[in-house]
Amino acid sequence: MPRQTPHPQAICHLVPDKKSRRAIQMLQHPDNEPFVSLSNKATEADEPDEYGLEVGYHVSARPRSLVVVEIGRNADLVMPGSNISQVHFSFEIHPESRQLVFWDRSRLNTTKIEPKGFRADGNFRQVVLETKISDYKIRAGGEKLDQFVFHLRWLKNATKLTKEIEQESQRIEARPQNPRWARTIEDGPTDLPTWYNTRLHTPTIGAVQRTVDVTRLGKGAFGEVWKAADQDSGCLVAAKKVTLPARVGLSISHEEDLLRREIKILSSVSHKNIVEYLGSSGWDTGEVQIYLSLKAGSVYDLLQQNPRLRADDNLQLVLFHEMLEALDYLAFRGWIHRDVKLENILYSPIGPDSYLFQLTDFGFAHQHQLAKTRCGSPLYMAPEIWYQAGQQSPKADVWSLFITIGVLRHSGGLHERLSDYKEVQHCARVAAEQMPHLSAMAREDPNLRASAAQMLVACFNGEGLSTPRPQIRPIPDLASTQ
Repeated sequence: MPRQTPHPQAICHLVPDKKSRRAIQMLQHPDNEPFVSLSNKATEADEPDEYGLEVGYHVSARPRSLVVVEIGRNADLVMPGSNISQVHFSFEIHPESRQLVFWDRSRLNTTKIEPKGFRADGNFRQVVLETKISDYKIRAGGEKLDQFVFHLRWLKNATKLTKEIEQESQRIEARPQNPRWARTIEDGPTDLPTWYNTRLHTPTIGAVQRTVDVTRLGKGAFGEVWKAADQDSGCLVAAKKVTLPARVGLSISHEEDLLRREIKILSSVSHKNIVEYLGSSGWDTGEVQIYLSLKAGSVYDLLQQNPRLRADDNLQLVLFHEMLEALDYLAFRGWIHRDVKLENILYSPIGPDSYLFQLTDFGFAHQHQLAKTRCGSPLYMAPEIWYQAGQQSPKADVWSLFITIGVLRHSGGLHERLSDYKEVQHCARVAAEQMPHLSAMAREDPNLRASAAQMLVACFNGEGLSTPRPQIRPIPDLASTQ
């Protein structure tokens, strides 16, 4: 007799479609009977109650932290049939994002889920499930994918599901596991493809096309940034969300111009110290999302969390070197970032007290031949941008990096709350005296200011250069110009 109350660990029900005879028969299979329970009580006397197969950690006799349930000819829930794979489809937990993922593990890709099903390009045979979608329909088996048809009925909301997945995964991971239970290639040469790719190792333009929100990371003038899970791979990414003003005729808004410029640059660059662009969506709706690699946070956040790092000379040296590399890479390609600051430098831990730094937020970036407007954060603006004096060049970013280092060290009185530009210039002059090895970056005349390439040669013997060494002239000697 089926249970009238679902098992406490049940995540959802697979309820057979009323027209799917073979799916209904699965409820009577002796191996499945212990996991059948009431899904919906009939409200009319002439209607039958609705029963379903439970999906949850309690179903599998071989507990594994990342595998919730496998369904197939020889699986946790038995789906009999000569053209059904040993494991035909499964519910699993992504190891990085901890999202519940539905996988098609059939030999001939004879599984379908809708709405928001597998990506049309066929590159992914899995999809992150959303509890807010209450009408998932799963089809499996046969050329028309109509042998088994189920409706997915959620038993837990998103908050409860996330909490229980984490608790159960930790509980199972803590238990000794029989080696025979580990998923291996011997489980079936075609049934079980290679185990998870937990990262998007090589970012590809358009790799991410849609996401599921996880946590909001921040909010700015132009929109919000979210930690999100790529709906197709399950990997964590950063999603920058911007609501664009409605277009007037053929003209585009300032916000849209900035976004399109940012994507143009990010999609054309590839450097270890520039954040990776993974794709975008929503241009036809006005709700644009830009997908980037997820990092731990900004250097500004890092200093807020750990103020002692302001005195960490090694951290400052690595940050300085890696940002010079990023700026030289951009300059060699004719780009100016125009908004270099602590908030726009991201960090990723790569070891004990060791970080990789990456430049982000290219909304104000421009080709230096075309850059004329005042933009960026006043504290970090080069004099030629603030006073709009002459043509802008990549050397404006060198000034901004000097101020960034000065703010980090609190040199010359530089700090995040400075707003009067005359005071900024005064503090920059004092900071240049306190940091003489960087003083060439703080020259107010951009023609006399050092370039990123020149500073890489002067401070790091050219390590990390993008500009060819023969093209790099010596830093101008102030004494010879006076």
